[in-house]
Amino acid sequence: MTNFAFRGTSQAGEPRSRGSVVPTAPPPPSTRQPPKSDANRHKGGAACRHRYTCLQKSEVLSFYDRCHQGIEPGSRTAGRTPGQMCTERFGVPHGTLSGWLKEANAIHYAAAEDIKKRLKVMNTSVTPRALYPLIGSKLFAVFTERRRRGRVSRTWMQTRAQLLFKDHYPDSKIVFKASRAGAYTCPLLSST
Repeated sequence: MTNFAFRGTSQAGEPRSRGSVVPTAPPPPSTRQPPKSDANRHKGGAACRHRYTCLQKSEVLSFYDRCHQGIEPGSRTAGRTPGQMCTERFGVPHGTLSGWLKEANAIHYAAAEDIKKRLKVMNTSVTPRALYPLIGSKLFAVFTERRRRGRVSRTWMQTRAQLLFKDHYPDSKIVFKASRAGAYTCPLLSST
């Protein structure tokens, strides 16, 4: 590619009209920068930095406290500080650990809230609940007994569920229908 410069005279010294374009030579090779290799282009930064969750931070801080109190095995030997032990065990840099120590209460609080949130989700997650638990447990017992002898068909499961329903609830006005999906998952009597 040719570099162009706007000059009043040509390279030969002849006058040119204003605004004319004169080709110039490329810069010497010594002043050009070598192309960067892929290894030098990206050295890390925020995209490559390890991100710790509040639970991981809380675990490291709890380990630090146990080492500081002498509860953790090996914490009173070899003259290692609790910070050095955390660095060896978890690979957390000393500067990062000191920042976490300053924010220890907030980190432990955030970890506790995260655990509470996870437990709440686990307790409120949609799990099939049997409308007729007696029928479900008896059907499962009959199914396992029959399964030992051979294969069990879906129609057999549906018919057996209807018969068990009639046995346990003879006066019921509900027309019991066993679902097809329940034949495989056995909460076939589920409400959800």
